[in-house]
Amino acid sequence: SDHDGVVSKAALMVSGVNTEGNREILGVRIGDSESEAFWRDTFDWLKGRGLTDVSFIVPDSHKGMGAALRRSFQGVIWQRCQ
Repeated sequence: SDHDGVVSKAALMVSGVNTEGNREILGVRIGDSESEAFWRDTFDWLKGRGLTDVSFIVPDSHKGMGAALRRSFQGVIWQRCQ
């Protein structure tokens, strides 16, 4: 526990659509914030687990995600969730 109190954390759930068109949960991560470093680490973790052929990403407006996306998935189409 973090000093037996309430602590704010970022919870990321990443899902994707496979080649058959089915949605899959790719991973869940807990971190201190939605910083660029945390997103970059999350994308590197997913790639290390075998994530390839990413062509389209539809995120909410997460702090730090844009720079991490540009570094981790160059050329991918990025459209904010509405």
